[in-house]
Amino acid sequence: MPYISSSDRELLKQGIIKANNVGHYNYLFSLAYLRIWLKKDNQRYKTIALLKDVSVLPSMLPETDEIEQLLIALGVDRLERETARALAFDEFYRRIGVEYEDLAIDKNGDLPEYQQALDLLFNLHSK
Repeated sequence: MPYISSSDRELLKQGIIKANNVGHYNYLFSLAYLRIWLKKDNQRYKTIALLKDVSVLPSMLPETDEIEQLLIALGVDRLERETARALAFDEFYRRIGVEYEDLAIDKNGDLPEYQQALDLLFNLHSK
């Protein structure tokens, strides 16, 4: 969860405190993902897919590799780093990716198979 206290956000940005819990790690990766998305001409599906890849392999981009190397230097274990990256992407996707896809549905139309799948789901649930 990247929604750490505003004081911790500021102290982390300034380098006054070091990341020392999973919320901090998630926050750092969330900031990196958002900064990448916010770069000129990066607001497209290709960037969402790239961020998913980076959540698995942070060395693909300098912005995420820098955070990964910092956390390694701080002694953060591999599983905590992987979890922070994955959950940061999940939140990015929930907040940005889903909205982007909904806009694409509005523009280009839905896949009929999704409606069929939803109909089946609701029929199963109503039995």
